[in-house]
Order: sequence, then structure tokens, then C-alpha cells
Amino acid sequence: MRWYDKYEKLGRHIDAMKDMERDRRDALLQGIMAIIRRHSPDLLEKFILEFPLDNSRQRWYDSDPYLWLTINGLQHGRPDLLETVALYMAEEEEAANQADETYSTIPADTASPVTW
Repeated sequence: MRWYDKYEKLGRHIDAMKDMERDRRDALLQGIMAIIRRHSPDLLEKFILEFPLDNSRQRWYDSDPYLWLTINGLQHGRPDLLETVALYMAEEEEAANQADETYSTIPADTASPVTW
């Protein structure tokens, strides 16, 4: 069992990052790191030696050092930090879904025809 499976909302959002476009995932990670810095500035430094280093790189996030650091760092965060991160990720997901819907909800029969 992964540590974040105990936190349903957070776990769902972390799992969703696996299949995200890199630019979107990187922007999300920057936001998460900003939350960590504001909430628990010394969290990563305090626990970095405890982070599992898997030389076989079997986990999907092991190949990206920034992602690896963030996910392992959150493992040592207090529940209020984890809830704040889960809420941020949910808000970002909702915003992305709304942006996607904006582009996909124009009925084809009302769109202007393309003329060359």
C-alpha cells in the first residue's frame, strides 16, 4: 500500500498526475511546492534523507526528480498540509476541465464554416 492511499482525495489527484501532459504537471508541481514552502518551509530538508531511493525506478514518478521530491516530501506532511494540497489539486483539475469544456461545447452545426 502506498502512503497516499490513506488520503483518498490526495491519492486520486497524485495518480492522475501520471497521465498528465508534462507542462500541466510541472505547473501543478510548482503550485504544490509553493504550498509546501508556505506551510512547512523545512519539510523537505528535514526528511530528505528518509526518502526512498529506488535504483530500479519502478514507480512512475521516480524518473522525474522534482516529482519524486514532491511526492516523497508530502509523505511527511501534516494532515492539514495534505488537505490543502488536495484542495489545490481539485481546484486546478476543475479549472482545467472547465477550460476543456469551453473548447468542446460549441455545437458543430453552429460553428462558422472554414473558407479558404
